[in-house]
Amino acid sequence: MSAPGDKLNVDVVGTSVNYLLRRTSQRFKDAIVPVLKQNGLSSLELTTMSLIQTNDTCILRTLADAVGVEPPAMNRIVNSLEDKQLASRHKSSKDSRYTFFKLTEAGLECLKYTSAAVDQAERDLLGSLTECERQKLLLYLQRFL
Repeated sequence: MSAPGDKLNVDVVGTSVNYLLRRTSQRFKDAIVPVLKQNGLSSLELTTMSLIQTNDTCILRTLADAVGVEPPAMNRIVNSLEDKQLASRHKSSKDSRYTFFKLTEAGLECLKYTSAAVDQAERDLLGSLTECERQKLLLYLQRFL
């Protein structure tokens, strides 16, 4: 027999987008953070590495905007990646006012296996959805960004 209050009726908030997104976000964090920690990364670091990999002329401000953090926070993220020898900074050869970022060989390798592990964790979490439903979910979420 369960104690009073052990199980709540959440029907009243079950149609709240805010509630559902927050709870879904927590489930994803619970599944993905251990994978990231195992690989020595945070979610923001992995996202930053992915963006650096696909955008060879990104600067701090545009990285910060894409990740959704302020430039000082992005500077700390990039510093952390540099400390881990996963990324490096280099000045633009055309305009020295710009500093670009590049993943090191270790960063490329780390991104490859960490992304694969995170992708698998996401697939496991979304296992109850069909491929079509997963694609629709992505499409709907992308509309909000």
